[in-house]
Parts: sequence; structure tokens; C-alpha cells
Amino acid sequence: MLRVVLAAVLVAVAAAQIPAKCSSPRQWEGQLIVTDRFRGHFGAVQMYYSYDETNQRKRFHEIKDFTNASAPLYRGIHLYKEGLEYIWEANNPKTCQVSKSRRPFIPHSVVENATFIADFIYGSTAVEGAGLEVEVWHADLEFNDEKIHWYAHFTRTGCVPIFSEIDFGTTGRRTEQFVDVTVGLHNPNDFIPPPECP
Repeated sequence: MLRVVLAAVLVAVAAAQIPAKCSSPRQWEGQLIVTDRFRGHFGAVQMYYSYDETNQRKRFHEIKDFTNASAPLYRGIHLYKEGLEYIWEANNPKTCQVSKSRRPFIPHSVVENATFIADFIYGSTAVEGAGLEVEVWHADLEFNDEKIHWYAHFTRTGCVPIFSEIDFGTTGRRTEQFVDVTVGLHNPNDFIPPPECP
């Protein structure tokens, strides 16, 4: 009997250590540093970024290619509900190309089927103000019968996304680092494609 009680207590303690899924801001802006092969070569690019989970929209404006300083920079709008993406050279909207979404909408929040992996401190608690509590979550998703492995880090306070790694299988792996995040959208018109787009 004692073993049964002890086992029940251990299960309860273990369950209590798994945090509830936090709720991230549904609309925000910031900067994003992306590493992937989606542009035809492995590269790291810094961009301004707007995110709208409510309407499943993302917008980016590249400002620096760390891998190739002479490479063209792009702007783009992803409208996932419509299944469309618009991409053009940053200073020339006449180059706008429209295509079907090549990847699914993956929210920058703890997805429904996510599993808690760990929590830890970025930086250090040994220096006041130098530590950031972070939670790590994982989920397996599907798109066009292909499995997608998703890992993401969120701040313990506010559930702000700070890092994600997404393995899309045949279309490659993507890492994202989010910085300077501010909640809300300053200009919802940013999600309207330029008139030059077909």
C-alpha cells in the first residue's frame, strides 16, 4: 500500500513540474534573424517582421544578408488563409511575384499538441537582471502528408517567442531568432501587397 501511495505522490510531483501551455501575443512586430536554405543557398538574414496569428499573416523586410553582402534583399507578405505569398526585391516592387504558399502557417506560440521539453535560464542568475527564464516546447506537425518537427523557446513571463527550429523535411530546416518584439501592429496595411503585384 505504501508503494502505491508513494508512486501516486511521485506522479503528482512530476505532473506539477510541467507548466501549462502559455499564451503568446497574437499580433506583434520585431526583428527576425533567419537561417535556412529556402533561397537556394544556406544563409542567415536579418529582417523586420510583422506577425498576425489572428488572420494567419506574416510580413518581412530583409535588411541584411550575413552570408552574402551583395545578394539582393527582399520583402514579402504571406497570406496563409488565402494560400498566397508575395515576394519582391526590397527596392523594386515591380519585381513582385505571387505564388501558392510553399510552407504552412506555423504559429509563433505554443501549438495545441506541443509537449513541454525543459526550462532553463538564458544568461545567468548570478548577476542581477542578467537571466531570462525560458520554456522549450516541441511538436510534430503535418503539411501535405509531410512531417514537420517544431521546437521553440518562449519567455516564461509573457510567453514571448525568442527562438524556433523547424525541420520541414524535403524543403529543409529553418531557425528563427526573434528580437526587439513589441506587441501589436502599428500599421495593418503592411499586409496589403503593393499595387505592382499581379
